[in-house]
Amino acid sequence: TDTPTITATQAETTVTDAIGAEASAGSSLLVVRAEGGARLVWAVTVVNAPTTSDPSPLTANLLYPAVFLVDATDGVIIGAHTATQTSSDGAGISAADGTTPPEAVDYGNYSFTIPAGATPIVLEGEYLGLKPITVNALQLPDGSIAMVDATGPGADLATKKGIIAIIDSNQHSVSPRELGPVAVYPNREAIPLEALYGLWSARNVLDVIRDRFGILSFDGNNSPVPIVINYTQGGPCLENAFFATHPGVSRMMVGVPCPDDQGRRDTVRAAIETYGHEIGHGITHSHTDFGPFMEIQQTALDEGTSDYFGMLIRNAILGGDATAYRGDLCRGNEDWNRNCKVWPEGSGIRSIGTGATLDNYIFVVGDPYRDIVTQISSEDGHNNGMVWTNALTQARRAVAAASGQDPANSDRAILFDRAVFRADTEYFGPNVGIKEAASAVLRAAAELGMTQEEVDLIADRFRANKLCGDCETVIGADGAVIPVAVSANLKSNPVAVGDRVAYLLSANGEFPVAVAATPGDPNQELVGPPASYAITITGYGNRLIQTQADNTPQGEIPVLGEADLSTRASQVLANDIKEFITPAVSETALVWVSRRNEVVYQPNGGGQSVSLPVNRDVAQLATSGDRVAILTAGGELLLWTVSTNSLQTLAQFDPAPASSFKPEKLYIPLGGLAMSGDRIAAVATTLYPGNLIVFDLAADTMTTYSTNALPLGVAINGEYVTWVEYTGDQNTPLTGSGPFAYSYPDTELRGFSFVDNLYYCMVNHRGQQAFPSLSDSLLAWQESANGSSDIYAVRLPQ
Repeated sequence: TDTPTITATQAETTVTDAIGAEASAGSSLLVVRAEGGARLVWAVTVVNAPTTSDPSPLTANLLYPAVFLVDATDGVIIGAHTATQTSSDGAGISAADGTTPPEAVDYGNYSFTIPAGATPIVLEGEYLGLKPITVNALQLPDGSIAMVDATGPGADLATKKGIIAIIDSNQHSVSPRELGPVAVYPNREAIPLEALYGLWSARNVLDVIRDRFGILSFDGNNSPVPIVINYTQGGPCLENAFFATHPGVSRMMVGVPCPDDQGRRDTVRAAIETYGHEIGHGITHSHTDFGPFMEIQQTALDEGTSDYFGMLIRNAILGGDATAYRGDLCRGNEDWNRNCKVWPEGSGIRSIGTGATLDNYIFVVGDPYRDIVTQISSEDGHNNGMVWTNALTQARRAVAAASGQDPANSDRAILFDRAVFRADTEYFGPNVGIKEAASAVLRAAAELGMTQEEVDLIADRFRANKLCGDCETVIGADGAVIPVAVSANLKSNPVAVGDRVAYLLSANGEFPVAVAATPGDPNQELVGPPASYAITITGYGNRLIQTQADNTPQGEIPVLGEADLSTRASQVLANDIKEFITPAVSETALVWVSRRNEVVYQPNGGGQSVSLPVNRDVAQLATSGDRVAILTAGGELLLWTVSTNSLQTLAQFDPAPASSFKPEKLYIPLGGLAMSGDRIAAVATTLYPGNLIVFDLAADTMTTYSTNALPLGVAINGEYVTWVEYTGDQNTPLTGSGPFAYSYPDTELRGFSFVDNLYYCMVNHRGQQAFPSLSDSLLAWQESANGSSDIYAVRLPQ
């Protein structure tokens, strides 16, 4: 049911009475997946902890502010979690406080200068041979022309409100904060097409979003839209355009088209739908905070929504119901233009009506710190965004057809556009993936007065594209696979610790925090101080070790912390740590790298630590007993025996590429290194499929168990070694073309048993599985089969 039988006030009173702390008014109605199926709940917020001790298991070790979930039909409290995280299966849609920028914030870049004494002028031309166009500009007393359009509502040359301006990188250097003077050309014939098309396109984009969505400029504050053309980022060309959105310095950047091997290049880099797309990003980013670490689905949602905006604006200006993005620029150039691809409806970079459903999605894992994951996965939001645009395009056409109207610019289709806009600017946020976005569009459609028949048509199209909560169950249906954390938030770096699983959660778009959960239990526990964010985590037994950045009056201080998951006690172990190198922990010791580039071995129980100076960059660590395995950025696999203080080289692998090892930045090197007893498991590559090798120190052997291992983690215990196996590229039509043409590896978790000497397929779902972690028989990993980065676990047979 979607109708509560108890009120929000009753739910808040229930929570207040249950825990002895006052609940806040204004609870949200959500639908969550819980034991027994979907539940309609009130999400009740409690800001302050109870003043008296509360022995209830519900609130044990709960941090405040906290959210309590109260069944909206029977009033029973079914769960609680810290407010900085979502419940592991939460799927509710609500407008997040603060997502709409306050009126006082101006997002435009005001650093450009406009020459004085100019008068309005109208320029004539044509757009790609498709139609005559007129462009508004300014003429100076000497007859030269300044590329400034000041004809929009409320446009003011003095304040620059409502202004569109071209800045030409060929005329002077440009920085994000200082755009400099606007482009001035001596006469009409000297104006490049990119400048002419830029003013015309931006003018039409702003006119359409004003008329269709009721906002002035991209941010609703009538901020100026400066457009930098001929931008190359220091290279000879730049096959890209982008919109940078940040208070006070927003601007659009347009690159120089790159030539092919015969010197042919596009006439211009940006078509009108490109301007619609990029200014669409400005709309989204000035109204919605996806956070610094966007989930894969959020990237696709962001790009897909901009594609949709771009094409609806193109069609509003040029007519028709075109769906091929940049199709007007590609037409006739398909045989040589590497940007163009032939879609069923015509050529273009990509299509907003491909027919692609969620089954065609490119399923890849994500990680907030490892930039090399994107090199291995080559995930690009433009490609996955075509799943979202296809659903929107089908829904829009269905609404128009039901009213007997042409879909291009019918009033019912435009009302659907407004529903998409409302969802984008009011309901999208850090906890929203594509399925949640579909629910948000349905909500917005009903709020805007679309008929029930139309809402049902939209829902039917979303369901056909599998963008609904109950459309499919990809994993876990047989009961063998246990969910740990399943939501739209970015989750990564799973660590099996005793009977629990810890991971990094980028909750509500913030920097990651460490969270621990029991597989199958929807409750999660924040691990570590609320005023810190986690960078790396590892664990053994009940010990969870994390490097974290603590917020202090002096700034962010990296420290090494420990939490006992059985007693909930926590402590800081060291503050001399190189925070982006994951520590190693075993039954005997904890090992980390200090800022002095020393490997520190700290015996358990508080014994004297021992340090080993290392004259090379350490990439990864593993330890067992009194031995430490060290993988360097140069590809050396070293073994340090602490008791004898001896260091030997076990192997020389391919070195880590420079882009994957940047200790001075937020990057953690990939690869794979794990140790258990006398065995060391290592992935002998840092980028491409390579060998999975196990060194048996007792037998003095080196055995290769796979030649197709990906450097996305490895795990080992006394019985199994588990790694990420490359099984070929994903078969999907959404692999893009030109600059967006990539290979997307499909993976599964493979294993070898040292007990029965057999190979096993440990985990095999669609897309990528990565970062396995073992604790006795508990195997945890990062899963992409739902289209997001989720954490699952399974109990392995002995």
